[in-house]
Amino acid sequence: MDAERELYVVLNAAVPPLPAPPDRIAEVGARVRRTRGKRFGATIVAAAAVIGLVFAVNAVSPHRALPPDVVATWGVVPSPPQLDENGCPTTWPADSWGVIDKPGQLVPADGAASVTLCELAVRQEPIAKPAGPRKLTSNVAGLIGALNSLPDKETMENRIFDRETAAGRQPSRGDIRLGEACTLVGYPVMRSLVVSYPNQRPSVVLFDQNCGTAHSNGRTRFTDPDPVGSFKRYYREQLAAATPTQSIRNPECSSSLDGQAIVRGELAAEPADGIAANRSEERDPFLPSPLVAVTVCAYTAGADGKLVLGTARSTRGNLEPLRALVNDALTVQTTTDERGTTSVTNLAQCQQAPTAMYSIHLADATAAVSEVRIVVTPCQVVLRNGMGGFVLQQELRSAVEALLAGG
Repeated sequence: MDAERELYVVLNAAVPPLPAPPDRIAEVGARVRRTRGKRFGATIVAAAAVIGLVFAVNAVSPHRALPPDVVATWGVVPSPPQLDENGCPTTWPADSWGVIDKPGQLVPADGAASVTLCELAVRQEPIAKPAGPRKLTSNVAGLIGALNSLPDKETMENRIFDRETAAGRQPSRGDIRLGEACTLVGYPVMRSLVVSYPNQRPSVVLFDQNCGTAHSNGRTRFTDPDPVGSFKRYYREQLAAATPTQSIRNPECSSSLDGQAIVRGELAAEPADGIAANRSEERDPFLPSPLVAVTVCAYTAGADGKLVLGTARSTRGNLEPLRALVNDALTVQTTTDERGTTSVTNLAQCQQAPTAMYSIHLADATAAVSEVRIVVTPCQVVLRNGMGGFVLQQELRSAVEALLAGG
């Protein structure tokens, strides 16, 4: 994995949207300890940089006047973005809008016909790979309800105060200043939700991932819980309902793989992860939807070091046990000692090119396909896209070998 992508992966996993400065050191610390990094040294350096940024205050532009019905808590009204034919923003507000608010729902609930998840690349780099627009037409009311249930500044501050108090700490309400202190991670892709109506202009909800806020039409809410995760869950259900299982083909194996490129972490050699577009890294397991078809491919290294395909087998039906094993293997496990220090227990890394490896291609009920690799020799690790290795669990290896043998 190149240094730029590794830093992004570490930062993105370490600092997803954080709603509150007072509890951020604890939250960042927990997330850093959950971070899956290939090089632990780089992880520690990046995490330290993140913690140093937590209390950097976003620059807030003072030049734009607020409408008379807006309560100016902290911030400015962002410029309305331009929209394309799908209703998705083609530009992003240059200002950091902080916390601005006025009474009412975040978006109008009456008559909402669809919600589109949009992603916009704001930086030109290899890791900026926005997914195309995804349009939700089922369970729209559920998502609108989730958006309009997001807490405002006062509610979120009270929630944080209660959490801190319940944890045995003694916070001061004056220390909870939401929207003023945010992380400054350079996210390459910005997200928005566009709510469409048959007889009125769409409502655009812009997300600030550094501050953990959602903004629409002069209102700011805090993404606790994250409505994008709710969208992805509803959208997966919509895709699965519209996709006949018989139309989902068995995944295919590559005839060969470059073992040296795999150990170097080259982007082109990473396992495919088609499920990622509709997976919430914060709340979803690696395989959030039921599996329909799985293909196991066995590779061994040839004289030139290339991994050459040997045996391969596809299977359908009764795949929930395998799904559970894969999800368990790719979930970061932690332990906390008597001093309250939490450590990760199941990360692993391999500095040598694999000489024997299984590649598991997993097609889920949405027809998306992701790949997981099990290195058998010279190390025993499990690899997924965008992350370092995990300790190989014997139960997973045995299940894969049984599928390969036709069991």
